[in-house]
Amino acid sequence: MTYNTDRTGQGRWTPAARGSIGILWTNDTDSIGFLPIPRVDAAPVQALIDNAYAAGKTAAQAFDETAPFVAPLVNGTPIVKTGDIDNWREDRRGLSRPIRQATP
Repeated sequence: MTYNTDRTGQGRWTPAARGSIGILWTNDTDSIGFLPIPRVDAAPVQALIDNAYAAGKTAAQAFDETAPFVAPLVNGTPIVKTGDIDNWREDRRGLSRPIRQATP
């Protein structure tokens, strides 16, 4: 068993450049996934997602915990875009939403 992979509607995504190359995405509700570029092994990123699922994390929490390991960082913060995950169209505001801080 794992998270849903329904890539529709609003959500967040980040380019993955470490571990595997592709796009890590979530709809912040119940779906998360990783789309690798052709001929790239998705196993390292999928293992992080699977570990979050096994630990009982939500899809949004799994994204928040996985993104820092795979995404390019700016001042230690992953580059994350928000918008329509069907077609990777950013919100018109053009703002990226920061990774949520984990709460104890």
